[in-house]
Amino acid sequence: MKQAQLKTIRDFKIRYALDATEENVVTTLHLMNTHNIDKDTALDQSSLGSSDFGIDGWYYDTKANQLFIYQSKLTDSRGLALLGLKGLASALNYLEKNLISKDVGKIPTNKSIYNLFVELAKQDGQLKKISFVLISPFSENDLLDAPEVAETERAIQESALYKMIYERGGKISLNIEEYNFEKAIAPTNKKYTINKLENSIIRLRTNSFLEITFVPINNLVQLYRQRGDILFHKNVRLSLYDYKDAKNRVVTPMENTLERICNPKSNDEKLSAEIFPFYHVGITIAATTNSSDAANEIALETPYVINGCQTITIADNYLRELENKKNIDAIEKFKEINVLAKVVIGTTDDELKEITNCNNRQNPIENWQLFSNDPIHIEIESSLLGREIFYERQKGKFKSLMHKSEIIKNYSKTNQTFVEVEVLAQLIVLSKGNYQWIAKPSEIFINKQNHDSIFTKDIPDYPTDIIYSFNHFKALKRALKTFLELPTHANETTYSIFNKPIVLAHVYRTAFLFHYQKRTPQDKFAIYLYKKAESNLVDEYEKIYQQFITKTKNFYIAEQGNSREVPTKKLTKFFEGLFIELGIDTDERAMPFTKRTLVWNTTNS
Repeated sequence: MKQAQLKTIRDFKIRYALDATEENVVTTLHLMNTHNIDKDTALDQSSLGSSDFGIDGWYYDTKANQLFIYQSKLTDSRGLALLGLKGLASALNYLEKNLISKDVGKIPTNKSIYNLFVELAKQDGQLKKISFVLISPFSENDLLDAPEVAETERAIQESALYKMIYERGGKISLNIEEYNFEKAIAPTNKKYTINKLENSIIRLRTNSFLEITFVPINNLVQLYRQRGDILFHKNVRLSLYDYKDAKNRVVTPMENTLERICNPKSNDEKLSAEIFPFYHVGITIAATTNSSDAANEIALETPYVINGCQTITIADNYLRELENKKNIDAIEKFKEINVLAKVVIGTTDDELKEITNCNNRQNPIENWQLFSNDPIHIEIESSLLGREIFYERQKGKFKSLMHKSEIIKNYSKTNQTFVEVEVLAQLIVLSKGNYQWIAKPSEIFINKQNHDSIFTKDIPDYPTDIIYSFNHFKALKRALKTFLELPTHANETTYSIFNKPIVLAHVYRTAFLFHYQKRTPQDKFAIYLYKKAESNLVDEYEKIYQQFITKTKNFYIAEQGNSREVPTKKLTKFFEGLFIELGIDTDERAMPFTKRTLVWNTTNS
């Protein structure tokens, strides 16, 4: 295929974060451009995964009562492209079972085939034309004279489906088409209809119900100030305001939202108060009764907040700052903010206990997960897929996909393991030399500025460095552990020094760059992921450690004196000297994730 067409496929996949093969994407594009349909409709009608019965895509023309069945072959081989005709034979068999014998077995698990199943049931008796279409990079003239085409035509002519359509006065055709990359503009986007409740109250029994509403955040703060921490008495936890992890993950983002609504700085984009419930999930309040008859208020007896403690305490702290500064305009803006609330009335103690547990049972979100859908990670995922390596940009994705045979075949070099986002961050800073972040990579994901300084736009250009570094990182960690367990090193002093994350950061970077700049041509480490540290590579790193671990230990003991720590500046200066001794040059010689990356031979012999 032309490079421009392949780029169109890759760009489409990255733009919409599709967990799809290029074959699936090109079928989607063909449906969009040929039948002038929107992206979502085309995705719903293109098959991803197994149990597709030879149907890679389909389209039903309601005006002509014509069904198009597509089999796609994204290949430069004429012979492999013609194998798609066997897929169309399987599609013929499926349609006969569906339309004639009405024997399709279980409800289809493949979403495209399920949608076809529903459409055929809806159009039962109306279908007049069926077009079986082989799509590939080849034109009709390239394939039409092949004997496989004539064989498939005969199979169609002799089928019960052909007879049924012929008796209806219709026809069946077999067509060969080249992929359609001529972009069409769809008239409208597909609408998905979901039924909704007519009102916001769900009744459990008489005088026991759940009401969904919006309440002013200022009223919740005043309620908290009236009742104090007893308001959270039935919650599973109190405020986490002063915990560092909660501050990074919950407090700071919410305070930033409040600040941009109430008191934006000149260089901040001002937010409307209406955006708050879009950004924050809301709270749950439990009470004995709600006795108010007024349409615009609730009068709760013995209220408790059973989920949303953080929202209220953060808001309270923020409002107190505004009050202390007598920032009247900001306070008035604060009063405009509403919060989505579930109000639980009249449940038993046992019911309330279970409701509280369920409302607080959400899995905690790690900071790195907040960036999983950033375009840069989608590009890295696509880049590594091109090397048949799995990048788990979304937690749990590897386990959910890798039991599927149609997915596994695209990752033949991942060896039942994958590249983690946090590990990749650590590998990049290992090259860049931010020792604090090598020691604690979670700091990279505290905010977008940190993240973007590491995951720069060029990182997807270095898939081989990612693979190579991933394998070496495992080996250099294992090698250090093994080396320090030798009788000549194994003592409490050694362990106390080399258990320090900042020391390990310097040691790991030194060993890795030494090996990278003096590497032997073992290109297998740039091709395959290794689930465990490879033994020969571990041995190589042990030999590297022999050159500077004892020297590092002696330096640390001499410098720490009465203190247990050595200042980071002194430690860095010591390792700068080691770089010179070992011949490591970060200014002129090869460096990973830069334009001075090594030239790799990644041909799989």
